[in-house]
Amino acid sequence: MHNILPVLTVLAAHRVAVDVLCPLCKDQPKTLDHLMKGCAVVVPIWQTILMTSTVSGGGDDCIAWMCNTLSKGDAATKLRAVAIWWSIWRARNEIVWNGKPWQLSNVVNEIHRNIEAWQSVENVPLPLDSPSHA
Repeated sequence: MHNILPVLTVLAAHRVAVDVLCPLCKDQPKTLDHLMKGCAVVVPIWQTILMTSTVSGGGDDCIAWMCNTLSKGDAATKLRAVAIWWSIWRARNEIVWNGKPWQLSNVVNEIHRNIEAWQSVENVPLPLDSPSHA
């Protein structure tokens, strides 16, 4: 299941006229691996909210890395990882398709709102040990 998400490099390979540079850092070609765990703009989000000093495991393949996180992490880590992944993807789509600027505080707030909403639906109390998100 590679190349199924419409990241810019996949769209360009299918002859869609797009700029292949990452819309966040504007430095590297935007692949799913770069967007989700390699981009200098998103790495601090993972490090702060997932509370890890590095975004590691699964090599450079973000799908393998996420599968590793979901299979070995505790419930709080899994919830945080999914909330981060979803919020980064949504923010990226807002940039690419709607021209909205990246605002780190908005992304972090969305992550926390998602965590809280998903916790209330599942009725599973999980600690929110990360910095304030008010």
